Amino acid sequence: PNDGEVGVSLTDAIDAMFPGHVGKATLFISWTWRYKVRGFLNTLRAYCLDNRVGQDQYIWMCFFCNNQRQWLSGVRNSAAEEFADMVTYIGKVVSVVDNYRAADAQYFQRLWPVYEIFVASQQGITITLALMEEACDELQNERLGQLRNAIDVDVMQASASVQADVVAIRSQIAAGQGGANRVNQVVRDLFFEMLQKLFQQCL
Repeated sequence: PNDGEVGVSLTDAIDAMFPGHVGKATLFISWTWRYKVRGFLNTLRAYCLDNRVGQDQYIWMCFFCNNQRQWLSGVRNSAAEEFADMVTYIGKVVSVVDNYRAADAQYFQRLWPVYEIFVASQQGITITLALMEEACDELQNERLGQLRNAIDVDVMQASASVQADVVAIRSQIAAGQGGANRVNQVVRDLFFEMLQKLFQQCL
């Protein structure tokens, strides 16, 4: 949130330097900090082209939009509530995933993106997976029938840097409708649907 202080978010600087490039978010981008910038941007570019995302649409990414001063100083509202509110408000999630084998994906080793999928699945919000380009290239050596085991994942094994966040998020997932099993199934369904489409596109 903008509290009127210096160092609020990068979107404030972007808006000041490039008027018209900041607007109401229409896509919530779910990702993890471990990605390489070039591959991540190429994946977003490909997603926008494939899905005809126009210039009247805007993405929300925590890196650009969070109140950085509050996060760095430790003065912030509940992080989980902030992310949940944004997922619900925007109503459409694009999950940028780095590996077509879910259990090996860095994305599913981090609790925050898992939490975003959890919130979206609980609210019935549309989730789309966007596979990183390097992972898409590797699909050329796979067969669709061999990929069924690649989509198994246990979201409760994901971690976060702050232990309090780990406890809070895992507790919310466990208490949610269907618990962790439902989130795991949502992930499996999303992966299989994505792989069916991408397997043909990548070959």
